[in-house]
Formats: sequence, C-alpha cells, structure tokens
Amino acid sequence: MVWFVSNIFLKLTVKKVIAANKEVTATLNSEVELKWTISTDIKITNIGVFIGTKVPANQIISGARALVVTTIGRTRFGDRISAELRNNEVVVKIRKVQLKETNSVFIINVLEYISAADNTEFLSEIKLIVQGGPIFCADQIPATRTYKENTTPSILVTVCGIPKPTVTWKLDFISRPVGVTMNSTSQSHGYDYSVTLSSLRPSMCGKHLLLQADGYSGKITATSTLDMDFTPAFITSVQFYKADACNQVTWLPLDTGNCNVTYTVQYTNSSGSIIATVNNLVQASHCEYNFGEGSSVKVWATYKGIQGPAGPGTALLITTTIITTTTTPIMATKSSTTTITTSTTTTNTQKSLVWIVVILAVALVLFVVAFFVTFWFNYRMKAELVRIKKSQSPLYSDLNYVKTSNYADLLKEDQSYVNPNTNNTKVQSDSNSRISDTNAMYEDGLNDEVPPPNYEVPPSNYEVAPESIA
Repeated sequence: MVWFVSNIFLKLTVKKVIAANKEVTATLNSEVELKWTISTDIKITNIGVFIGTKVPANQIISGARALVVTTIGRTRFGDRISAELRNNEVVVKIRKVQLKETNSVFIINVLEYISAADNTEFLSEIKLIVQGGPIFCADQIPATRTYKENTTPSILVTVCGIPKPTVTWKLDFISRPVGVTMNSTSQSHGYDYSVTLSSLRPSMCGKHLLLQADGYSGKITATSTLDMDFTPAFITSVQFYKADACNQVTWLPLDTGNCNVTYTVQYTNSSGSIIATVNNLVQASHCEYNFGEGSSVKVWATYKGIQGPAGPGTALLITTTIITTTTTPIMATKSSTTTITTSTTTTNTQKSLVWIVVILAVALVLFVVAFFVTFWFNYRMKAELVRIKKSQSPLYSDLNYVKTSNYADLLKEDQSYVNPNTNNTKVQSDSNSRISDTNAMYEDGLNDEVPPPNYEVPPSNYEVAPESIA
C-alpha cells in the first residue's frame, strides 16, 4: 500500500501531463471544463480519467484517440459529462454541476507505450469547487397546514448551499428563533432549519409563516398559511336594547386572526320560547323588529361546523326619548346596560356641540372675508371713477401741463403766440373756456395738486402768431 501511494506521488511529479488549473471553481448549475495538456513526445497507449483518489477505481473516462464515458461515469453524471482529445489536450466537460460534486478530485492517467513489456504512466489531478444556493434540497413547507389549538408544532425545512445559507423565519413579519442542524440524509451541504410555534391560539389562525434563505446566489422564500381547528370562545359584552324602533344586539367580536367565524343570534320571549334564530352573521351586531318587553337574546360563534358556547341570555332594555334628548331606561336586567345607554346619549350631545362650534367658526371666517372683499371693491371702484373722469376731460392734458409750469410762464407763452394786429375773438373765447373748465375741475377735486389759476383772460386785441414765428 505504501508503495502504491509513493508510486502515484512520483508519477504526479513528472511534467509530461500538465493540468490547465489545479483547482477549478464553478457556480451551481453552470458548465465547467477540466483540461490537461499531454506532452507531444509521449506515445499515448491509453487515457483514463478517474474521480476520487482511488486509481484505477471509479474510472469515468477511457480511450486512446477517441474518449468515451464509462458506465461509472454515466451513473455519476448521466448525460451531463463528455470528453474529447484536441491536439494533445484532454478536455472533460461537465454540465449543470451540482453542490454534491464540490471538492471532487479528477485524476488523469496517461499510459505511454515503451515496449510490449514496459509502459509508463503519467498522472495529473484537478480539484473541482462548486458554489451556489440557496436551494430547497428536500420537501418545502406546504402552502397550507392545519394545526390544532393549544399545540406547539415544530416546522422544518432543508436548505442547501455553499457557503452555508442564512435562514430567517417570520410569522406575519415578526421574526422567530431559528434552530439549525446539519442534514445527514439530504444531498451534500444541506442544512435543516426549524422553527417552533408555541401554544397556537385562534388569534394566529390564517397567519402567514414566511421562510427566507439568503446565500451565494441570492435569496429564496417559501410561505405557509397556518390553518387551525378550534372551538370558538364564549361571547361577551352582549348588549340588547331598543334603538330607532329596532331591537339592536351588539357583542364583542372574537379575535380569530385571518380566519372568519360566523355568529348566531337567538331571540326568546318572556316565557322562554324561541321567537327567532338568525344564523351566519359575520358582523358583531344585528337588528330585529317587533320584540316587546321581557324578550332576551343569546349569541354564539361557529367555525368549521364547531359551535362555541351560547350565552349570556341578555334581556331587552326598552328606552323612551325625553325632550332633553336623554334616554331613561324603563326596564333593565343589567345595570351595566343602563350605564351604556346614558353614555351613548352624552356622546351624541357632545358631538352636536362640536358641530355647532365648527359651523359658527366657519361663518365667522366667511363674514370677515366678505367684509374685506367689499371694502377693497369699493376702494377700487372709487379710484376707477376718478380715473375715468379725468381721462374724459378735454383739459386733462392742459392740466398736466399746468402741474409742471407756473402761471407767469404760461402767460408769456400764450402772448408769444399772439399777433396784436389780427382779430383774436376765437382765441379769447377758447382761453375763457379753458380757464373756466380748469376752475370747475378744482372745485370738483379732480386736480388737487395744482393751485387754481389766478390770471385774467388776455386782451381781445391780439391774434395768434404766424406759423413762421413758431
């Protein structure tokens, strides 16, 4: 045995057969090529490729010029493996590599012909590393699983991956502790991840159990819905009273998670005889008519045909409306029911007061807004009327001129355009008219910035200067 191992070591040190890479890394489900180069001075008699460290056991490739897959090779790899010799290069191709094939050692054995009695072997090896995952390498958690009430189930799933995946369990987005153990029965590099749900209650019914595994290639998830078998609990806080000519029944709904229970309401008269039974209610209330004093009601829940306890046999509370809008109980079998009626009336009164305050506040805001809008509108109208009156006056342009000139200059300017040798009756008339209109505008308050003119009409014996003067 020692001689065999040492012989293999010596053969591996001979550089007649060289591996392209001593270690090849591949991703799960990818394709990988293992390559060896054979020296051209070797007279090849036979080529064998083995998997593992045992030679000649587990031979997967055999041949000289034409390489074929052996029976062992087909058993190990199926149709995923092939081999060929390309110009003194041996190429072994493996498709869709699996995690279980990681760390496999492939040894090539090249036999050289020396003589009929002497052959020389040359060996070279390649190690394959496979990375990938996570994947579910066993049965996944079922989409829906039914559990019994008050049990403590443990749920397990096997996840494979290199490197080891990280798993998180969540129940409706709330993380749960995770237990991890190696799985000896699944394929290589598989791990069992478990979670324990303590004391299942109806409130957990229909919740979603989520598994998320993170690894080399990303993440995978699986979801299972928790269905349950349970007996509905006793119905509490039943109230039975008259409201708007209706016999109203309300109760506290059961917390059954995402699973829906149905309710049954049973009415009885004062002698205990059943008046009516209403089934398959999904809301925690019911309204019925024509039940008089002395009648009572029972309520129970049902899930998957399993009926919960009935109770509590609450009697009808009859109330009358008074002018003060408060309700006075006429008959009540429970003091708590009377208190609830008064509380309801008080709450309604408070709501009415709140609405009145809101309406008054809105009205006040609208009044303030209307006042300021009216004030602004009147101001703008007055200013617009003044502007229109000014623009329509024939003397407006003259008044603007008057604002920037003194009256002595105006007289001189007027006289510079007058010829005393001509008849100026028309000029005198126009001047009188302009001064009169100007005085009238000051009286109306249309030109407050310029003092009223105090100069007299020029004499009637001057005329407008000839155009040559201008």
